[in-house]
Amino acid sequence: MTEVVSLEFPEPDFPFIYMPVSSQTFAYPPHTHTFIELVIILGGNGVHILDDVPSPLNAGNVYVVTAQTTHAYVECSGLRLVNLLFRPELLSSFEAELRSLPGYHALFALEPHYRQQHRGQSMLHLAPQHFVQVEKLLDRLDVEWTVRAAGYHAMLLTTLVQLIVFLARRFSDSETHSARVLWQIGEVISLMEQSYAEPLTLERLAETAAMSPRNLIRRFRDGTGLSPIAYLIHLRIRRAAELLRSTDMSIGEIAGAVGMSDSSYFSRQFKAALGVSPRAFRDTRDLET
Repeated sequence: MTEVVSLEFPEPDFPFIYMPVSSQTFAYPPHTHTFIELVIILGGNGVHILDDVPSPLNAGNVYVVTAQTTHAYVECSGLRLVNLLFRPELLSSFEAELRSLPGYHALFALEPHYRQQHRGQSMLHLAPQHFVQVEKLLDRLDVEWTVRAAGYHAMLLTTLVQLIVFLARRFSDSETHSARVLWQIGEVISLMEQSYAEPLTLERLAETAAMSPRNLIRRFRDGTGLSPIAYLIHLRIRRAAELLRSTDMSIGEIAGAVGMSDSSYFSRQFKAALGVSPRAFRDTRDLET
């Protein structure tokens, strides 16, 4: 049986919890939740099970458990960790900057999916000098969370973002092959995020990843479940939906703005992705207002 953890954040307008865990005999049965869990292993060892796939845990491991994912802890001995629990909207003011980082995609989007095929080999592992710096940031979060002096929301948020950026950068100098692959795929996704309106070909994406097109397709599917071009189309449709909600641009103008100059093709792809035509999607927005 999978337990659904229903967590009430102490402050609904600031959905964040700093949760250190230290136990000689720590274990947690299969459970799922609606928030993001960023986990940093400080000491001890154990096994983390993500959707029935076990991964060994040791000091320096860093990983993300996404919302609606089933996971558990077993066979833990002296395990010490820090759980940072938050909802995605907490990072909304930094979203554009974070999504420009290849390692951000590697940590939050790619690695959780990739881990299921590679049994934890893709998990980020901090080198000793980096582990010390992460501990300093965690100490700052601990103090702010505990003392709650004036302005602690700002301090918690900015320190969390510093920590995420620092961890994202670590994928670029990771010694494990799987983590390096995730960084390369993250570079492709960052290029898509910033240049989705350009005519991005599979060959250019493969060049960005320093892979052959065939290898990129295989690695990209491992990390996202989609081919690179299917992911790009998905991203363009998401951006188009935002424009349909927030602007009065014509459908043809929006199609061009997201890199799909053929309006008929754009409309077919939009309906295939979201189940309604662009015009019907906009009509729904107009009814809501």
